[in-house]
Amino acid sequence: MSSNPLPQEIFSRAVQILQPLVNTDDDREALLTQAFYGHPLLSNIQREGRPNTFAVRCVQQLLDFGCLGDGEHALARLLMVVREQSGVQRYSEIDRLAQSANRLCQGMPPDGQDDSPDPGIGLRPDGLPHILWCEVPAGEFIMGSDDGHDDEKPRRSEYIPLPYHIAKYPVTYGQLQTV
Repeated sequence: MSSNPLPQEIFSRAVQILQPLVNTDDDREALLTQAFYGHPLLSNIQREGRPNTFAVRCVQQLLDFGCLGDGEHALARLLMVVREQSGVQRYSEIDRLAQSANRLCQGMPPDGQDDSPDPGIGLRPDGLPHILWCEVPAGEFIMGSDDGHDDEKPRRSEYIPLPYHIAKYPVTYGQLQTV
């Protein structure tokens, strides 16, 4: 079971994201099987009820279960399956929710705040790298310059099809040595 509770707004967003995808018993079974195939948790999640009732109960059961053997939170695992069915416009939000749930497995607050003395460049109290992540959103952006060096030319429009996260600061040698 998780030592830190998931904030209510994160719980509510997870329920709202899950609800439209669990209208039928077949929908529920497919999502849960894809997320937890071969894991005992698959048979323990109650599947009955209206979509909202199921979504609330499912999210709560996954939070109560907590971390899977690989350090991933059960809710984060389901959210990653839901992500594949939700469309690109929901990726960033789902990624943030999954990251919040996974932070619980690391003994860290789910909201991304902690008391590390060197946020983003040091080590966490457990000795692992403390890396601050920044989202690079999907979409169009301008790259290059018409006035700069030759390797910067020409100024042009580029497109990032999917959002991703990148470390806010360069990884330090000390951080690298811990992994």
